[in-house]
Amino acid sequence: MMNTDDFNKALKIGRHYFEMRGIANYWTIRALGEYIMKVYAEGERPPLLVANRAIVRLENQLALEEELKRADTATKYPNTG
Repeated sequence: MMNTDDFNKALKIGRHYFEMRGIANYWTIRALGEYIMKVYAEGERPPLLVANRAIVRLENQLALEEELKRADTATKYPNTG
């Protein structure tokens, strides 16, 4: 089980990152918390490293979702791009 202080430190680091990017909404922070728990479960311990790895994973997820959204729009509206 992850120490709650370490979890809060990692979440604060990640939340600050996404706030600076302007995308710190409920769903982003919730997903960040889930990634923090997964990274910790994989054996990473220092909160800064946990936060950084979780941020990278969430950034990858958000990029993929944006790419899928663009592809879906291009499929629905092929003459608008």
